Amino acid sequence: MAYARGVVANLARTRIRGAVRERRRIALFWAPRGGGDGYAVEDPDVSAVVDVQGALRRLPFRKRACVVLRHAFDLSERDTSLVLGISVGTVKSQTSRAMAELHRLLEPEGPAVRFQVAVAAQRTGGRR
Repeated sequence: MAYARGVVANLARTRIRGAVRERRRIALFWAPRGGGDGYAVEDPDVSAVVDVQGALRRLPFRKRACVVLRHAFDLSERDTSLVLGISVGTVKSQTSRAMAELHRLLEPEGPAVRFQVAVAAQRTGGRR
């Protein structure tokens, strides 16, 4: 009987944790963001944006999600970990590995400059 009670308690705990995580994800997604981030670009480099989007598509989901949440949405490591339901250390390592992979994929075109321009263009949608 005690075993069954423990199983039921663990299942309930797991379900509650999942619901809390989902609510946090929704709250973070809909949270207001600052408007004046200083990343406005008058004429975005469209080819760079396309290159970065293609490189992002080649990354596995978790790495891609970490990079987009951290750099495109300016979430902190902690907020990113809450959204994805992973630890802060995992966010750090996945973001680092993803950035290295993006640099490798975009290297022939000069990764640092093209990546920064493309991220800025994606943030603003090409508007000032």
